[in-house]
Amino acid sequence: MRKKFGFPLKRLLNLFSHLGISTQPSYEQKLTTLQGTGCTDAVYGFGIIEYERPGKIAALAGRKEVVERLSNYLASKARES
Repeated sequence: MRKKFGFPLKRLLNLFSHLGISTQPSYEQKLTTLQGTGCTDAVYGFGIIEYERPGKIAALAGRKEVVERLSNYLASKARES
């Protein structure tokens, strides 16, 4: 699925670089959250990218799941620093 996002991802990486955020990726990074463990799709500094199937966040339940997962990942990254 990552290949489909190549062009938008390059634009996002350019933005990260402009903002001083690391653009060296770490893929499938395991994180310990308060709810257990998780595995991110891609991490660029403190920027986390989660790839989801098309339409998943269109539904309220899907959005809630993704927002909760990202919130947990971001909190975990904050505890690392």
